[in-house]
Parts: sequence; structure tokens; C-alpha cells
Amino acid sequence: MTVDVGSLPGHDVYTCNNGYIDCTLTVETPLYIRSAMSPDFFKKYGDKEFHELAEDHKNERARFFSTNGPGRPPQPVIPGSSLRGMTRSLLEIASFGKMQWVAGEPGVTFRAVAASQKKDPLAAVYRSMMTGVKAGYLEKKRNDWFIIPALEPVKCGLAAKKPYKPYLEVKDKKITGLRGFIKLEDPEYIPQYHDISFDGKIIKGKFVVQKIGARNAGYKYKGVLVCTGSMRETAGEAASQEQKTRRTTHVIVLEKDNGANPLKIEKNVLEDYKNTLTPFQKEKPFDREYGCLVDGRPVFYILENRRVFFFGHCPNFRIPAIPEQLNRAATPRDFVPLALRGEGELDMAEAIFGFAPSAAKEVKEKITDGRSGRVFFTDARLLPAPGGCLSAEKPVPPKVLSSPKPTAFQHYLTQSEPDNPSRLCHYASPLHATVIRGHKLYWHKGCVNLKDIVESDKEKMKRFFKQYTRIIPVKPGVKFTFRIYFENLKDEELGALLWVLMLPGKKGIGYRHKLGMGKPLGMGTVKIVPELNLMERKSRYMKLMQNGIWYQGDVVNKSPEQLMKAFESKILEAIDSTDKENADCLADTGRIMRLLKILEWPGPPRESTGYMELSSFKDRRVLPDPLDIDKSDRDGSL
Repeated sequence: MTVDVGSLPGHDVYTCNNGYIDCTLTVETPLYIRSAMSPDFFKKYGDKEFHELAEDHKNERARFFSTNGPGRPPQPVIPGSSLRGMTRSLLEIASFGKMQWVAGEPGVTFRAVAASQKKDPLAAVYRSMMTGVKAGYLEKKRNDWFIIPALEPVKCGLAAKKPYKPYLEVKDKKITGLRGFIKLEDPEYIPQYHDISFDGKIIKGKFVVQKIGARNAGYKYKGVLVCTGSMRETAGEAASQEQKTRRTTHVIVLEKDNGANPLKIEKNVLEDYKNTLTPFQKEKPFDREYGCLVDGRPVFYILENRRVFFFGHCPNFRIPAIPEQLNRAATPRDFVPLALRGEGELDMAEAIFGFAPSAAKEVKEKITDGRSGRVFFTDARLLPAPGGCLSAEKPVPPKVLSSPKPTAFQHYLTQSEPDNPSRLCHYASPLHATVIRGHKLYWHKGCVNLKDIVESDKEKMKRFFKQYTRIIPVKPGVKFTFRIYFENLKDEELGALLWVLMLPGKKGIGYRHKLGMGKPLGMGTVKIVPELNLMERKSRYMKLMQNGIWYQGDVVNKSPEQLMKAFESKILEAIDSTDKENADCLADTGRIMRLLKILEWPGPPRESTGYMELSSFKDRRVLPDPLDIDKSDRDGSL
């Protein structure tokens, strides 16, 4: 739903609704918002990883957010910015706002090396593109990057059987006596590059390396031994340490072909590569900012129309997902229909919370400077808690959560054939075939306690010590209070604010909000009870005092139900018939039914919404509709 910019009231008039909403927030499951670092602490330790800190500094970083200064005991505070962000996000959904906060970069890349064509729709796409992979060497000239093609084994008499590869392969176990070489099974294994000389012969049509040593060892052929990842970094947490690596070979890239023309890497290809670097590709021996882009290093690449289409540090590198309508890597934003982006228009959330000039650049010229919001959130202050407010006496290590996986198209894109893995839509599908599924929210998991979120496996913590942090959450039952001031809000705008705070769904069903960290573990569930206070602003400035105290203005009587009704009527009037779905009230529209379903308390059975381990993603199970979660018969949990 869009808002007429000309209808927005100014900040210098007395009109519409003014006042404040007092809110009582009750913590239902452990809540944690990390404290900011003090300037001195940041100066000394801000560049260190958590596992590199001393014990007392780790505990300092684990503190709950607080605004108490030095020398005063820290008291948990929920920052107003967190409350504002949560409220705005829900208001955008409830008011059928724009889908504007979708990444327009980086481009999406993918890899499907061992995927089955029957189970993965990307398998055939990947294999067809990677049949033309080549090898070469990077060369930097001023600000430009080039690839110098390497000699091809077949042209050097080192291959006699098709398909010809642009590199040679050598078994890890065959490499002995090469100084500095780390074997695959070594716990300290990392990717490596070694200048080598080698010898061997063709056996059954394939060149077999029989001797290998340093470049000065004097063997007949020369090149670079490229030792890429051990595959533990993509095998999942358990497999990465408890199983042997599946990789058994390394590759040898022959010397530069001095007779070949350099191939320039276009800037858009470079940007796509740099923007899609994984944490692994930023570690040694790669460059932290540029990945494998190191002058003189071997590189693998594919050409399209005689231009470098993409490249990577290993033969099976990630490639961009390019739909038919684009000549670049697709981004998630490409799959948001133009009508939902609302470019050049304002929605209700922007009208209430304010907008920057960029959000109004195509609207009427007089408001292209943007406008500040008309709502103001205080921090949530702790109410007296006789039994203490923290879940633990000292910081505890929570279970590890991985970063979001937006490339998991089975979760982020709509699917017309969810039960047919080979027919799933992905980021290389035509833009008209699928769209982004919508806003990302987390299920409530009922009464979660500290033992549900704390890592109890000491051995795992020892092995993966770099992945763990510490927290000290607020315990369930603790209460906070905060206030939302508002100015010049129309009835439907104030009704929208009250709606997302009160969550008026079905009678007899409770609804809760989510705040802070650890939401996939069930953390951060809170109950908010708002109390509306409306004031007549004009009368507020007619006199200074009343009965010896500051005069706040005349009280205005409007019920929250009346205001929420105005909001619902405005939305139902504005949305099209497809979104309305013959609903008589907002809660009966499909969009809001799904929102309220996810916010239901205590939520669906915990086994239906378990946290997905990394290994589960390979099955490409489609995320079910929220309304189908109770009747889903899928194995496992989503």
C-alpha cells in the first residue's frame, strides 16, 4: 500500500493524534542483546577475534547491553533502536509495505560438483558451463587484471585420452619429499601453492606423475602444484573433523604459454568475484580482500565469447547464476517484482518512521530532501526484579548458529513444484518463473530455558573454539518498560502502530514478539502490553502549569480498537482483490494469517521447527508454508 506524499502532515502544525504509548515488556524466553564496547576497550581489543581475548575480556564482551557509565554496576537495558527496528519490520508486513530491503548486490554464485541431476536443478547447468574450464596465471597491470593462459597438457604431449583437461592431477600420497608440503590428512592442512618440477609417463592414456620435487630438483617438466581446500570446509561441522577428507588429488598447472594473448578480466567480473568471497576464501594463502587475486598465482577460468566469464582458485569454482533476461549475475533483488519494490513511492512505514532523500528521489520535487519520522522510542528500562534479572551468574557459551544462506533457493524463492527437486526454481531461472518468498521471521519454541541454548558438548567446544562466543542473557519473567512518543499521526497510522504492538489475532490465541540474538534457538520471545495516552497538543501550549505541576494537555479519548479498525479499513480498501482474498478483516487475509501463525505463542511442536544443520541443505527440501507447518509430513525439521 502506498501513501500520498502530499498528505503527510508537517512537523510545525498541531493536527492529528499526539501522545505516547507506555509499554510493559515481559521476557518469555532468555533474551540477549550484546553490550557495545567502550572506546578504550575498542581501541585496545576491537580488532581481535573473540577467541583471541583473555578470559576477563571475553566476559566483558559478553555483558548485556547497558547505558550505565564506568564505575556503576551494569543494568540491562533494551536499546530503543532494537524496539524501533522490530516494530517497523512488523509494520511493513502488516501494512502491505514495499519490499525494498532486498540485496541488490552481490550477485549469486553457485557450485554443484557432485550433485545428482535427479535431485538438484543446478547440476546440469553447472556441468555444462564447467566443461570449458581452463587454467592460467594472474597478472596485474596498474589497476587491471589479466589472465595469461597456461600451457595445455595435450599440446605438450602429456595427455593422450579424451576428455583433455587443462591441468594434470597427482595423488596426494605420491607427493613425498617436497619441502613445505602439507598432506590432506594433516590436521594443519591449508590450501597451498608450490613451484615444482616433475616427471612421469602416459599410462592407459593418462599422464601419471611419478616424480615430483622443488623447481630446482631438475625434473623434465615445470609448473605449480595447486592444493585447494580439503573439502572439510564445506562438509559440515561434524564431517569436517570426524571424517576423513574425500579429496585425494591435487592439480598441476603447467607454465605460462608465452605465445598466448593476455585475457583481461572485466571490472564487473572482478566485482562479482570479490562480492561473493566466502570466509574460507579470505583466509591464508588467499588475500583477505581479493581472494585468489594475487599477482602471479595460478587461476582457473571459463570463457564466453572469448571473454573471461568467471574464475576461481580451484577447477570446480563457483559460477554466477545468470537468468536468460540478464547479462550479469542475478541478485535476490532481481526476483522482487517491480510492483512490490515501490520505487519512487512511499509506504506507510516510511510515512510514520521517516525516509531518506533516496527513498523519495522520484516523488514530487518539494519533498526530495526526505523527512524525519513522527515516532520516538525510548530505551526499555528494567523494572525491579527481586530474584535477579540474569539467567546465569557468569557468561555462558551458546550453541553455534551459522550465517544466513540466501543461496539456498529452496528456502528463499517460491516453488511451483516443491516435491520435485530437479524442477526447483533457482537464481538462474527465468525472472518470471519465481519470486522472493517474503519477509524472514522465526518461530517461537515455547518455554526455552538456559540449558536449551547453552552448548554442553565440551569436546566440540574444544575442537571448534574459534566458533564460540559467550553471552549472559536476561531470564524469563523479567519485566521492562519503555515509551513510544508520537506526533501528528493519522488514525490509521496510530492504529497501525497499535496493531503491531497488540497483535490482534484469533480469540484465545496468544502472540509474541521477537528481539535480540539467538532467535533460531527460541531466544528473544517477549510479550508487550501497550497503554495508549492521547493528548490534545494545542491545549498543551495554552498554559504552563496546572495544580502546581507541568500541564501536559487535555486527554483525548479514543480506544485502541477504534484506531486499529481505522487501520484495517484503510488497508483492506487499498490492497487489490488478490491480496484481500474476500477477507472481512485484516487477520483473515492470507498475508496476515501467515504472519500471525509465525507469531503464535507457544508456537508449533519444537520438533517441527528445529534448527537445520549444514548437512541438511544438500537435500534441497522446500520450506513449507507457515499455515502448513502443523500438517507437514516432511522428514526432519524446518
